Amino acid sequence: MNQENNEEYQKEITISQPIRVPQMSLKSFDIGYGIGKRQFGRVYIAREKISGYIVALKVLSIGELIKVNAKRQLK
Repeated sequence: MNQENNEEYQKEITISQPIRVPQMSLKSFDIGYGIGKRQFGRVYIAREKISGYIVALKVLSIGELIKVNAKRQLK
């Protein structure tokens, strides 16, 4: 790649403003019915309120994780 092409490429990928990631909390979702249960928690179907995007929301049981000393899963 020569210098002219390289400069053009860099101009194309320059982001003018930083990307802003919205803060999410449980209030950001409409939580539906449970779709699964495992040893460490439950999984629910949920819809993000603003975009309507459907997700699976995993709720971990901290007590169960501590019982089996699963520190890696808590990070």
